[in-house]
Amino acid sequence: MMHQLPAKLTLQRFPNARIALSHNSSFMKKFLGFIGSRVYAPDKGGMPLPPIRRFLDPQDKRLPQMELGVGVWSGDKACFYQRSVLKNNNRAVIDTIGKRRILVYIDPQTSTPTAVYSDALSFWWAKDILHLNDGSRIENGILRNREGEQIKLEYPRQVFTRWYGFAYTFNNCDIYHPES
Repeated sequence: MMHQLPAKLTLQRFPNARIALSHNSSFMKKFLGFIGSRVYAPDKGGMPLPPIRRFLDPQDKRLPQMELGVGVWSGDKACFYQRSVLKNNNRAVIDTIGKRRILVYIDPQTSTPTAVYSDALSFWWAKDILHLNDGSRIENGILRNREGEQIKLEYPRQVFTRWYGFAYTFNNCDIYHPES
């Protein structure tokens, strides 16, 4: 699994991580911000969608092309979890991918959806702490048992992306619906 986190959070969640810093990072942020504002802003002369999208055919029209979410896959099963659906469902859902149960939640620190394997049957939030029915909790991206000891999180394969990219890669994938 690939995370995009600030260095401090990365080291908290993944103590053995290696972090590469670029001396041009502020330039790249400005440059990519400028390019991004031109590419995605039709009112400023940009294109409504990334140029590569027009070459991706056929297009899956079940969701808006630019819908954000996390795509999760295991074996021959793939499912897209819309960020907006997660937000409207208490910021988390419990589902099954392949033969394993997963918890998909919006990380309060990054505002991005994340999927983890979990045996939880239910959850609730207390501020930014996600409590699971087995007494464990996810706090600051770290899973802790009932006694507060850190437990290693196990992640399914996933990517935070736009719908068109996931749908193109995983043709006819499932889309999570709360009533599923």
